[in-house]
Amino acid sequence: MLKVRRGTTIGVTGASGYLGGTLLKHFNGQGFRTVAYTSQVRSDLTSAASEVRVFDLARGTHPDLSDIEILIHCAHEVRSTLVRRWRLEDDVNVTGLRVLLESARKMGIHRLVLISSIAAYSGTTQRYGRVKLKLEELGKMCGAVIVRPGLIYGPDPGGVVGALDRLVQVAPVLPAFMGNPLQYVVHIDDLVEAIGQLGQSSRSDMLTICAQEPVTFRELLIILAARHHRSASFIPVPWRPFYFALRVAEHTGMALPFRADSLRGLCHPLPAPDLAPMNRLGIGVRPFAIF
Repeated sequence: MLKVRRGTTIGVTGASGYLGGTLLKHFNGQGFRTVAYTSQVRSDLTSAASEVRVFDLARGTHPDLSDIEILIHCAHEVRSTLVRRWRLEDDVNVTGLRVLLESARKMGIHRLVLISSIAAYSGTTQRYGRVKLKLEELGKMCGAVIVRPGLIYGPDPGGVVGALDRLVQVAPVLPAFMGNPLQYVVHIDDLVEAIGQLGQSSRSDMLTICAQEPVTFRELLIILAARHHRSASFIPVPWRPFYFALRVAEHTGMALPFRADSLRGLCHPLPAPDLAPMNRLGIGVRPFAIF
């Protein structure tokens, strides 16, 4: 294990996101000094972190990593295919990570945790997963710990679960996509605890972190509805028409609450993840239930 003292400086990219913001609160509570990296300084982060610095993946500029001892990379640009239509998502994220790793090497930062995704697996058809695979290759070359979280849920959820959580609050009938694909989930508190443990160790691993037992897409929506004291009514539908409708809307530049690529990830069967590395380290993840 690394000798990590109270006051050690931990940098978190993507600090304005759901995971990044929760990590900042976690490390602050443990007595660490935190530096939040975001594309633009926000007032809500000045109270959440010891310091806020600018790092924009899309610009490819070198961030200020002075004093950083542990670096956790959560940032990921997903709007580039819509907002910056002529810049591919993988170009933005891969180039941005290369710049970050170069800056980390120059500053002598030897502890890096790279947040990937359970969608990153050989043969994935999801664009997000393919981009994450490219990022993982860069991370492996510098000895980073690579974390593949399942779908992240918790209070005031963000990302995919956040979009589904908003859907169940307003939709009178929910889609029961044919095949009822399995979902691998992880509570935000369990994930943050695991990342904190990995950031303070000297191991170089790739770990998938999610609950031992998956849930079906239908079960996921039932639990999300129950937390808002709503009952879930379903109608069986194929997912591909919804996917292509979202693709068409994206090409028009329409602002959408849900990405076509995210829907593909939810509805395409995932291979069963290898949880042996997580279990060997004694990382516990609670089963999915009302939260």
